[in-house]
Formats: sequence, structure tokens, C-alpha cells
Amino acid sequence: MKRVGTITRHLTHGYTAPSNTNNADAGQVRTGPKLSYEEVTKLSVKELQERFGKAPADGLKTRGVNHVAFVSADMARTLWFWCEVLGFRLVKTLELPGDGQHFFIDGGNDCAIAYFYFPNAPKAVPGVSSIDVDALMTGKGFATAHGSVNHVAFNVSRDKLREYRKRILEAGVGMVSPILYHSDKDPSGYSKTRDENTVWESIYFVGPDNEYLEFAAQTEREFTPEQDILHKPAIGNQD
Repeated sequence: MKRVGTITRHLTHGYTAPSNTNNADAGQVRTGPKLSYEEVTKLSVKELQERFGKAPADGLKTRGVNHVAFVSADMARTLWFWCEVLGFRLVKTLELPGDGQHFFIDGGNDCAIAYFYFPNAPKAVPGVSSIDVDALMTGKGFATAHGSVNHVAFNVSRDKLREYRKRILEAGVGMVSPILYHSDKDPSGYSKTRDENTVWESIYFVGPDNEYLEFAAQTEREFTPEQDILHKPAIGNQD
């Protein structure tokens, strides 16, 4: 399918600039008085649990993620990894102006894994656009730039994790973690084995463009405000 025109023309048609996010009247979603940004920064953990631990009756509701879009340096290599090696289904292809492309791969449950290809896109910068694998593997962290997507996790069955890990390892694309047991009770965030405190069981790996990915099997333990909302949000430098 050949797209004509530019996405900018479509996005700017009827565009309204957002109002100040610090304004207490901006975005009337929750019933009752709205808190300003400054007021939210002052909420205690208990107040966070009570105010944000349950969705309001008039809150926006989605049916889940439709698609997440990465940027590929080589669409053929991307298809080789997802479709040939891992066995995912290609569902749609689009041609963009300037020899660009936009492909969609079935990610399950009506969610797609999408990729853009821009011939003249800037090169990836580890630690900015994506994680720096060397820094991760040497204990220096896995931070990426503000506004970036650090990683994307896909739900999988627990009984498939080991099989999937073996398949990804055999592809030889890059880093693949061991099976990890995420635990709130261990200071490291992980336990050596699965136990009653395990929240997720997962593996991390990278794709052909160093996109940081995760296959996660969530345990039966449900999240509750009292058990899982325990920290005040950090206040960053907005300059």
C-alpha cells in the first residue's frame, strides 16, 4: 500500500495545543476536585494508595495495547528474527514516503509488534535510544533517555519460558538472560528460585537493533494497593 502526503499534514489538521499540565483543571477525568501537579508531589504513600490504587468510575478505559512501534535499521533482518527464527506471523506491510516502511507482526491478543524503517534515520545510541548492553552486563545500569521506551515485555506461559529461551539463544542475536524470579522481598529484586513472593518469572533478551525485550510469566498473586504501592514518585528536573 502506497501512502501519499505526509503524516505531519494529518497530525496537524485540527490540532489543539495541550494546556499546562500543572493546571488543576487540565484533563477532567476524575470526579471531584482535581489535584494539581504540585499537590500530587505532596501525597503520602497512603494517599497514593487511596487515590490512585483504584480507577475512578469516569476514568478512561482501554482494551490493552494495540501495537508498540520500534525502528528497524534493516527490515529484512527484523523479519528474519521475528518470523523465521521465533515463528511470529507477519500481518501487515505499509510503504511510507521516501522509501520508508511500516510492518506489523502479530504479538498475540490483538497486540502487534510494529517496526518502522526510515532510510535516513539516525544511528542508534546505546544508553540513549536503547540500553547499553555492555553497561548492563558490567553492573553499570540499563538507563535510557527520558521519553524513550526502555524495554517491552510480552506475556507468555510459564511452561514455555525455557523452550523460548533456548530458541532465542540458538539464534545468536545477542544477550539472553537466565530465567529470573522477580521478588519484592529480596533487596536485589530477584530471588534464586521461584517461591510465594515471586511476582514474575521472565527472561530478557535483545533484538537485532538492540531493542530490549522480555518474555514474562506473571504469577497468580494479584496486585493490591496495600502490598504493591509503597513508594512516593520521584520528582525530576523538568527544565
